[in-house]
Amino acid sequence: MKKSSLIEAILLFLVLALAFYMALWPRLDYPFPLHVDEWMHIGHTLQVVDTGHLAYPDPFHGGRPVSVGHPEIGYYIWLGTLLLTTGLPWLPLSQMMPPLVLGIIAFAAYAWGRKWGFGLEAALFVVFIHTTIRFLGPAYLVPVTLGLVFFPITLILVDKLEHDWRPLPLIMLIMASLFLIHGTTAAALGFVLVVHLIFYLTLSRRPLRRMLPALTGLLFMPVSALAIYLWNPRLVTAQVRYLTSAVEQPLPPILYPLPNLGFIMMALVVLGTGFLVVRGGWRNYALLVSTAILLFFVEFYQRWFEVGPNILYERGWLYVMLLMGLIAGYGLGNIRHLSLEFFRKPPWAKPLIYLALILVVVLALALRMDGYQREHYYRMVTAETYRDFTFIGEKLDGSRALLDPYLAWAFFPITGIYVYTTAAFPYGTEDAVEVREFLALGATDTEWLVRNKIDIIYSPFSLRNPNLVEVKEGVYVLRPLEE
Repeated sequence: MKKSSLIEAILLFLVLALAFYMALWPRLDYPFPLHVDEWMHIGHTLQVVDTGHLAYPDPFHGGRPVSVGHPEIGYYIWLGTLLLTTGLPWLPLSQMMPPLVLGIIAFAAYAWGRKWGFGLEAALFVVFIHTTIRFLGPAYLVPVTLGLVFFPITLILVDKLEHDWRPLPLIMLIMASLFLIHGTTAAALGFVLVVHLIFYLTLSRRPLRRMLPALTGLLFMPVSALAIYLWNPRLVTAQVRYLTSAVEQPLPPILYPLPNLGFIMMALVVLGTGFLVVRGGWRNYALLVSTAILLFFVEFYQRWFEVGPNILYERGWLYVMLLMGLIAGYGLGNIRHLSLEFFRKPPWAKPLIYLALILVVVLALALRMDGYQREHYYRMVTAETYRDFTFIGEKLDGSRALLDPYLAWAFFPITGIYVYTTAAFPYGTEDAVEVREFLALGATDTEWLVRNKIDIIYSPFSLRNPNLVEVKEGVYVLRPLEE
């Protein structure tokens, strides 16, 4: 192995180690899922695994109509397959997968950028993608994080469309699969892909016959979306109506998340943008234009637009940050190449240039970690709560439990027992208020419990119902009633 290749391999290993650390950092002192969405997706995955069917009962409420054609069923198949093939319990697997997925994203970015001489830089800066409780991110085990993997992979395949047809069916397969994993990410990636294909077809000077694979890919892009339509046509028609109707965003605007990436990275994005414009070419223009349009959308959506989709606004920041990471990598890579080219002769120049680059990277990382450490995460379950839920799952045989609707998201994955209701702000707050008032008043209405098939109650309040037996502090079971 050449010395330069060995150094590059070592640096790539360090970048991947950084990716692992960045995704694992919020979990170092907390062993449970960090977001209500993680609990929700784990519940659906466990239900798929336990029932062995893709049409399965609602994993939280039970007794309700089965979930047919879930729009993220591909994600549950992926995660369920990991559970079955590894044999690991879901809790340690949920800890391990975010670092692994972010590592895969970084490696895919490296593979894409390496051909153009900035693979390490691209891998480094996609690791900077932010994570918040609002628009999620790579620190969470959620479908959108898995979907980010396919951005650099698809860009690699688009490059290969210049030469032959073979990447075309793989691109279509990726898009169809992604529509079943996370439709919003599939739509965003489809947009980026279309922009790249259009720029290739309009700016490339290759003969028309060499452009046929790309032209075919552009014409067949809508075909990949048929996967989600055939799986759940009602969902697609409902989303079409949603996209064409006025909507009101229930949450406040996402205020300026980009500074969390650090001003060093933002400066490199600006420099990278300049290099993209100056150097030109269909790839550079396509990357720049697709990033700019997505950034415009997420920045001005709530100010100017009165139609959907809200979900693209919420998750769109992740796609923008990933593409900006690639541009920042392009900027730093060009600085490295130009510096080494300009200062070729002095023997001291090369070590000094690399030292300066290392200082830039270290400072950029320090600023990024500062933004990362100031982020708050959901910590719904404490160690004591987990022990209580484990006790309920192992010792009690119930059909439905009543507890705080916010905490209820974690109940089924841990116990395997359904709950009365779940709620996460700002949705379902009326049910949450009703349940909390019912518990605060002592859960005295036995008939209501029986009518709703509730036989287990987990409450922070002392309950004054003689038909409830406290089997553990805060854990009550409904005494069998006499006929």
